[in-house]
Amino acid sequence: MNVPGTIAKDVMDMVLITQYFDTMKEIGASSKSSAVFIPHGPGAVREIAEQIRDGLLQASSAQQEATLL
Repeated sequence: MNVPGTIAKDVMDMVLITQYFDTMKEIGASSKSSAVFIPHGPGAVREIAEQIRDGLLQASSAQQEATLL
């Protein structure tokens, strides 16, 4: 049984992960370092998506608070 919104959440997670890896690729290509360490393993993608989502939510909340002041 699918819960409404589950598919949209999965798609958003994949978009965030793709953007994350694109960013890491650019950092690795443009920095003087030749290595970029990223987490890997069964839960790594989920953890990265959660961290990105949490960061976006915190930034959004900070923006809203700043607007209210």
